[in-house]
Parts: sequence; C-alpha cells; structure tokens
Amino acid sequence: MKLFNKSIRCTDFINDKYIKEVSTYRSHRYIMSFLNLSRKIKEYESLNDKKAFTNSFTEEFTEDFLYFLKLRYEHRANTIRTIYNKLSVVLRAAERAGYNVCLGFSHIAVNEEDVSAIYLDEAEIEKVYHVALSHEADIIRDRFIIGCCTALRYSDYSRLRSENINEDNILIKTQKTGVVVRIPLHRYVREILTKYNNELPPPTSQQNFNKVIKGICKKAGINAIIHIERTVGFSVVSRNYEKWQLVSSHTARRSGATNMYLAGIPTFRIMLLTGHKTEKSFFKYIRISQQENVNVLLNHVFLNS
Repeated sequence: MKLFNKSIRCTDFINDKYIKEVSTYRSHRYIMSFLNLSRKIKEYESLNDKKAFTNSFTEEFTEDFLYFLKLRYEHRANTIRTIYNKLSVVLRAAERAGYNVCLGFSHIAVNEEDVSAIYLDEAEIEKVYHVALSHEADIIRDRFIIGCCTALRYSDYSRLRSENINEDNILIKTQKTGVVVRIPLHRYVREILTKYNNELPPPTSQQNFNKVIKGICKKAGINAIIHIERTVGFSVVSRNYEKWQLVSSHTARRSGATNMYLAGIPTFRIMLLTGHKTEKSFFKYIRISQQENVNVLLNHVFLNS
C-alpha cells in the first residue's frame, strides 16, 4: 500500500526499508555501500544541523551534500559520482514505495572522470601466467588469468565451479546482472582447469585478492610507468605509478574485453561474452592508448590504398 504525500528520513528509509528489501538477493558488499551512504548522510545532518528527508533533496540541497563530501572526505570525483548514483537509487526506490520525493536531485550533473583505468596486454598476461609463485599466490594468479581470458567480473570468475564447465566453454549466470553468458575456453583457461581437474580452490576475499595480485604483477615485471591525474576533493592530483600498483581484480575484465577487441573480434560478439547490453557501456571497458590506435590503423586499407 502506497503512502502518498508522506516523506521519511532518508537514513530511516535506507536502513529500515531499502536494505531489508534487497538483502535477500544483493551481495554483502552492495549492502555495505548503502550503509556507508546512510552514515555519510547522518554525519552531514549532524554537522550542518539539518534533517535529510526524502523530499529534502532539491538541487541546492543535493549540491550542498556533494560539496560536503568533497570537503569532508576529499573524495575522488568518481567516488562522489558513485555516492550520488546510490543516493539516486534510494530516492527512486522511495518514490516507488509511495513516499514524497523531491526530484531536484535528478537535475544535478555529476560527470564521470576518465582516470585511464589500465588493462594488461597479451604479452603482460603471458608474463603473469608463467611467473613462479607460492601455492596461495598461484591460485590467485590462476583465477586472475581466467578473468583476463573470459572478461568475467570478479564476482563471477571467483566462483567458477565444475558445473560451469561445459566441454569447450564456460556457462554461467552473472551475479551482478543475472545475464547468462557462454564463453569459449582460451588455451590458458583449458590448462588451468586441467591443473585443478575443473575444481578450482575456494576463492579468497576480494581485498586479499587485490593485495596479492599486485605483488604477483610486480614479480612478473609489470612495471611500465603510468601517469594519472585525478580530482581529489577540490584539487587535481598528478602522479606516476608503476603499472603493477594499479592492477586489481577488475583489471582482468578490462583486459579480456580490450584484448578481444584488439584481436579484431566483432564488438557484438564480445558483448555476448561480457553481457553488456549497450555499446556505450561496453566501450567504457575498452582501454586503448593513442599509440596502440595508431599501430592498428597503420595497417588499415584506408591508409594503404
């Protein structure tokens, strides 16, 4: 039953209604991200002597909240965008539930900042695949390589089981979107599955995975210098990194999609593997430098006819 024209404290809606509603089918990480949003709203209320109801988020109120996040936490621009998107999810859910919601928040533009997320090319993946490791690191490396060769998300390549292996392909229902994807087996994936008799060891935590895979890539010599500029709070921070420092569980998915694209596999076929619904969302995963683009085009018929 809807509660037309009745507002509710935003934090109460998040904690007592939204999280309870989604807790049966959403991951722990997802739940924690909304609890974190609730904590930030409470802190904003406390420090500004304001109460944030579902009908409070006018354009001005929303901009003030986002300004607070930049000032208080010195969040990166994309972190602010993520928090804003979660706030939007909550307010839209409150509106569907019949609560009074001010739609001013929807008129705020929080742009995504391109921070040059990296991928590993085929030569770098080969280095990682062949580096000598301890048993624990070996397992993490093998799962990472599977991610690089399938373009699956960590939430999917970390839970592959024998029942997902069907002769010459992987069949799995993706956890984030519920899309069923079928992916042919890369040579490295075949070798890894044979190594474990199709029963991969249990996954580690994602936090530990990210820590260990950085060390693995460092040992494998993934040390090209990457220059990155990010907006942090109200400042632009510029810094050089060795490439291994930027590798994470999600690098595998970007690497898989980008290397397939560079290999000339048609976009629509890659999208059937990655589960992307639109080319716009797919191309966010493709990471090609200007020099790589030139190298590909040098052999194009347009430049050689």
